[in-house]
Amino acid sequence: MSLSSSLTPEIIGRAIDKTPLNGALKFIIAVAAAGFLFDSFDITIVGYALPKIRQEFGLSPTEVGFVGSAALAGMGVGSWCWGWVADKWGRRVVFAATVLMFSVFTGVAGLATSLGFLIGARFLTGLGLGGMVPIDQALVTEYAPARIRGRVAAMLPLCWPMGYFSAAGMALLLVPHVGWRWLFAIGVLPAILAFVIRRRVPESPRWLASQGRIEEARASLAYVGVGDEVLEQARREIVASPPRPVARDATFRDLFSPEYARRSCTPGCCGLARISRRTGFRCGCRRFTRLIIISN
Repeated sequence: MSLSSSLTPEIIGRAIDKTPLNGALKFIIAVAAAGFLFDSFDITIVGYALPKIRQEFGLSPTEVGFVGSAALAGMGVGSWCWGWVADKWGRRVVFAATVLMFSVFTGVAGLATSLGFLIGARFLTGLGLGGMVPIDQALVTEYAPARIRGRVAAMLPLCWPMGYFSAAGMALLLVPHVGWRWLFAIGVLPAILAFVIRRRVPESPRWLASQGRIEEARASLAYVGVGDEVLEQARREIVASPPRPVARDATFRDLFSPEYARRSCTPGCCGLARISRRTGFRCGCRRFTRLIIISN
């Protein structure tokens, strides 16, 4: 059996696990880290711009809340939808598209002349922001060898605080002197990263192999230093190992089956706790409850 006809995601994974941390892998990880930093920057800058936005548009507290939360609402929708798009069109395409989307619409938000325009632009910004994070991590983990995969996945979120500090620094330099619109103009710069992704970051070889695009998968593997000899060795190891029982294709419902429910709920609860601490969700719920009691 030829290597081209027998190249599977399992063989690719075994071969990648044998790969040292070389320059190509470091570059892919660095691009992913930059994506996290820019994502954090673009979601944060609105907080520093809101006082000037409120003054310019004469917004009420409720309208200020809509402006501040529009991107978060978009992130919720984007994180849900972009995964299916990535499964159909590939990780690299969606990674570049989401970065380009949140960059462009951050700049568009800086051109807003009305409240509705600004909220719509921030919502579309959030669509890109929400899709970038899971696709970014998926691409990196599909390239990272197993021995460093956990460290790499844990390292990427460390770029979020760097984005916070960058947003605060740029706001301090720009907003008091040239206004909030220039802060949003700076948010367009990550669009350069989309160009780098399209030109320099290869598509996930596991995804390519799953789509039957074997030669393209081999080219992506060659980019990170996985040659035919390593692939052949991985294939022989898999053939020599005991066969695994054939499992049915997983579905979304399986995440909440008795076998996986605890593992699915635990990170979800941790994420909710982090969001609650960061955004004051608990305080907001208390105020909402008081409003209901008063109205009744």
